[in-house]
Amino acid sequence: MDKIDFPSRILKNFKRLITKIAASIKPLNQHPTLIKITFLLLALLYLFFVIQRAWVAEDAFINFRTIDNFLHGYGLTWNTFERVQAFTTPLWVFLLTLIVALTQEYFYTTMVVSILLSAAVLFVLYRFSLRSVAATFLVFSLLITSAAYLDFSTSGLDNALSHFLIALFILLLIRLKPSRRKLFLVSLIACFGLCNRMDSGVIFLPGIIYLFYENRAFKDWWLALVAQTPFIAWELFSLIYYGFPFPNTAYAKLYTGIAKEAYIRQGWLYLIDSFLHDPTTLMACMITFFFALKSPKKPIQYVLPFSMGLYILYDIQIGGDFMRGRFLTLPLLCAVLIIITIQNKYISRFGIFIALFFVLLNINSPSPFYKSNIVGKLTRDGIANERGFFLNSNSLIKKISMPEIELPFHRWAEEGKHLRLNPPESGAVVCDAIGMNGFFAGPDVKIIDRLGLSDPLLARLPIKDKIYWQIGHFRREIPIGYAETVASGVNKISDKNIAAYYEKLKIVTRDPLFSAGRIKTILEMNLGAYEYLIR
Repeated sequence: MDKIDFPSRILKNFKRLITKIAASIKPLNQHPTLIKITFLLLALLYLFFVIQRAWVAEDAFINFRTIDNFLHGYGLTWNTFERVQAFTTPLWVFLLTLIVALTQEYFYTTMVVSILLSAAVLFVLYRFSLRSVAATFLVFSLLITSAAYLDFSTSGLDNALSHFLIALFILLLIRLKPSRRKLFLVSLIACFGLCNRMDSGVIFLPGIIYLFYENRAFKDWWLALVAQTPFIAWELFSLIYYGFPFPNTAYAKLYTGIAKEAYIRQGWLYLIDSFLHDPTTLMACMITFFFALKSPKKPIQYVLPFSMGLYILYDIQIGGDFMRGRFLTLPLLCAVLIIITIQNKYISRFGIFIALFFVLLNINSPSPFYKSNIVGKLTRDGIANERGFFLNSNSLIKKISMPEIELPFHRWAEEGKHLRLNPPESGAVVCDAIGMNGFFAGPDVKIIDRLGLSDPLLARLPIKDKIYWQIGHFRREIPIGYAETVASGVNKISDKNIAAYYEKLKIVTRDPLFSAGRIKTILEMNLGAYEYLIR
């Protein structure tokens, strides 16, 4: 009997010890000045790691080429001879365009903007008013030990701006009292989130539903509609200017011909890969999700767990991404916001111990937060530590260690510079990696993107190999005569159906914006009138 009771006695004594420790430090734990000092010190530590890991991804240079074309008077184009939306993040592109127009520099400008946005997120978190030192430690333990969140706080991609908009959205949703002003402001932030990245609407949706529940009289619904004006305006512009409501990249990833089940399987592999290499990110999401659902007292406290859950389900449905953790930073931020918005007695008592658990978990993972020089490797599932791949060519730490080199110092950047100085005789070149190649080649070189991200025809052609493919890299076979067609401007595609489809695309992407024939073709294309030609 004593043997049976022995473990339970130890557990009870341990529980009493923890309770006594928590009670003894309670005055310090909830001291306002100490909370502020702790927040400041941990914020500086977090920003140190963000700066240490600062880098620019290959995909960011796809945006840079469009921005460069726009600033040099070629419009929002990828190849200057046709109107194609090769970027997925309009608000991020416009923000960078404004700042690059002043700095006349892309690489370091993008890093600085991302770091400033990361600091702005911390300011928003501070405005939530953390109520204990323990909660503060727990919040920063997640931000610092999530390899995904640290890596994509920079990268030149849209994550940093999305983080800021989501944090601000939740702050206004929780802090502002029900009013017409709140309805408009919160809807406007959600609108900016959609303009930044359309699929982030999954995160904003539960909050918007709650907003209408809060204003269930629906007297002022029109204010929410007015707040969506920027997004509606962008969609109208996209339809008129590009001829399609969605980015070309969306069509490149939707028109693959791959079965939905294969995408879902890849999505699960994406989560498993994240859990094995960066356990903090998903572990934090799981713990806070169930914790939030177990302890809500108001309907608003369901918003964040549902936002997190819906977005992770969305990640699974689209197959995740080839960049490890890129599409999991938004759920991680939701986990942080759950902790801040709940802040109950358990977090106040045990927050430091939970924070230590995440620190130990991260230290024993393949990507500890204190190591910024981990080299990237591609797994057999097609997922990689993308920052690691560009560690020696596109990272700030490389510049600090070797100040004499000019970044980016990468083979693709050098190939692009060579193309600028020695344009191909045909005028067109086929690329698999179009970011640095395209940006450094300049506007005069026509780039054919084999993955279809910036190519309107290839984006709509299904891939041939539906067994061996990498997520985010759906390689197309180039139709016979297509390279010559792009180079010369004369349709030389041998397949008559594809040639006919291309002629319709040419009308949309090259004809005068408001010509009657173009408007008619835009309607027909978006209604699928010519799909039979390529299916």
